[in-house]
This record gives sequence, C-alpha cells and structure tokens, in this order.
Amino acid sequence: MGQIANFIKIKGSLPGIRGRIMSIPGGDITTYDTQGNVLAKGFSIKVTNSRQVQPDRSRAPHTETDFEVTRVGADGKRIKYSCTVPALRFVEDFFSVIRDAVGADAEFDETEEYSKLLLVTLGASEKDSQSLAPTYETNSWVEGSYLYYEGVCVCNSPVEISREYTNADTGITMYRVMTPSLINPGFMDYASVTQAELDSGNLRLANVSVSNGIKTSWSLKAKWEHLSPNDKSAQEHAERSQPDRIAKQKIDRQWGFRNSEGR
Repeated sequence: MGQIANFIKIKGSLPGIRGRIMSIPGGDITTYDTQGNVLAKGFSIKVTNSRQVQPDRSRAPHTETDFEVTRVGADGKRIKYSCTVPALRFVEDFFSVIRDAVGADAEFDETEEYSKLLLVTLGASEKDSQSLAPTYETNSWVEGSYLYYEGVCVCNSPVEISREYTNADTGITMYRVMTPSLINPGFMDYASVTQAELDSGNLRLANVSVSNGIKTSWSLKAKWEHLSPNDKSAQEHAERSQPDRIAKQKIDRQWGFRNSEGR
C-alpha cells in the first residue's frame, strides 16, 4: 500500500481532509467530513492491498489496488466483497470506481471538489493514519475532549449523565450530569438539570459550552440508557464517595503521601 500511503502524505497537509465513518451495527453506514457534512451513505470502502502486476509481458508493470466494499443490506445486514482496480484509477477516478463497485444507486456527494471522500477512505484504510478517519459504532462519541453527535461537534467537554432521580418536592425528573474537573484533576464536576435544561444545552457546568442542545441531550440520554445497572450503580457510588476521596487526597498531600498515579 506504499503508493496509497504516499498519496496521503502528499495531501495530508491540506485543510479539511479528516473525516469520520459511523457504522452502527444493524443500522446505516455514513461517512462525514470534518464539519459533519455527509459524504456518503449506505456503504464504505477500505483498501486492503496494493501491489505491482505485469499481466502483459510486453508492457511495463502497473500497480493494482484491492479494496473491500461494505454495503448495508436488508435489515441493516452487512454485505461484503472485494474488488480490484488499477491504483491510478482508484485515486484519479474514485467516483467512477464507487459507481462500478457499489452500484449505480450508490449514495455519495459527487459535487465536492477536494477529494474528501477519497481521503477519508484512504485514511480509514491505513493503519498508520486511521486517526484521519476513525470509525465509530455509535451515533455519538468523544474525540479528545469534544463530544460529537453524527459527525458534528456538539459540546466542548465529554459530559455524561451520572444518574437520574426524581425531585422529592416537585416530582420532576432530574439528571445529574458530570464532566472531568479542571480544579480537581482526576475527579468530576457535577450539576443537576431538568429535561428542558438538558435539551437547551444549559448544563450548569463551568467551562462547558454546548453548540447544539438537543443533539447533546440525545447523545447523553443514549449513552445513559445503554449503561448496565452495575455501571449506573458504580457512577452513583463514585459521586457519593467523591467528597471523601477529595478530602483524603488533601490530607495525603499535606503529609507527603502520594497515590499510585503520583498525585
């Protein structure tokens, strides 16, 4: 795959080449650019091999590229098969390659002019450059300290729901949200919010900025609902025990003790 790697290296300095692939098991496959714009739906392509061949001994050898096509079939089932094309055609006429390999009904953006879909495909194919185009199996994820929902950055912090409870006075369902603390590294900051506040992005957490309240809410609720009862209990225990753990850390520091992480 040397020729493919060289192509990425040459193009790697161009802005906007990163992207993401969302492949939800039993659901759709969607490829996004960095801004969350959809580049392709219903399929993905990954290069598996690149090699020199010389089928005609009277002609110079050329490079062929093998790639795997994954399509979404009935009920979200995956259909996989392999194709081979000249490497030069793969990088210079990628849209035509897609139509031949995926089918005339392949859904992708043929208007974009900066080879974004090709570069996302190559980035996802190369082990050394998969960070250019990571693949996620959920519709929300965290990259660095940012929360994404379906390819769009919706919050500048990896916020989660810690627990759900009912306000004893009002009967309103409340959510305890949490994010890593900047004041106490290794611990969490917590706040209580209503469903309306969750949907509006008013999370009551310092240094947390929400750009899309409803998508942030969807993301947090989806992750919360998929937690096991044990995970939810562990999160509640962590919140209850945090004040004691912070106090213990302060005492340990005063007396010169350090934990296993050196804090």
